[in-house]
Amino acid sequence: MREVAIQPCAGTASAFPDEESSDLCLDHLRARGVLATFHYVPLHSSPFGRTLSGDLEFGVTDRVARGLLRLPLHPLLTDDDVDRVVESVLAFPA
Repeated sequence: MREVAIQPCAGTASAFPDEESSDLCLDHLRARGVLATFHYVPLHSSPFGRTLSGDLEFGVTDRVARGLLRLPLHPLLTDDDVDRVVESVLAFPA
């Protein structure tokens, strides 16, 4: 496996600034055989979280959650799989 330096996202803790960019990257990765998925349902939006937060709105949390993706990460990934994931992410025209 080769080493690759990936620069952190500038200006935000989320992978993408908005849902549209996240969706474009999902399409890009899936077209290259990388099964990335939508990442995160905020806890306050979960069924149990709703019982605690009621109708409270957490706009920043919701916005950030829409920009997160989950990349494949499991013990069965081969070095070639990891390389393909990294190369596909780096090839996304951010």
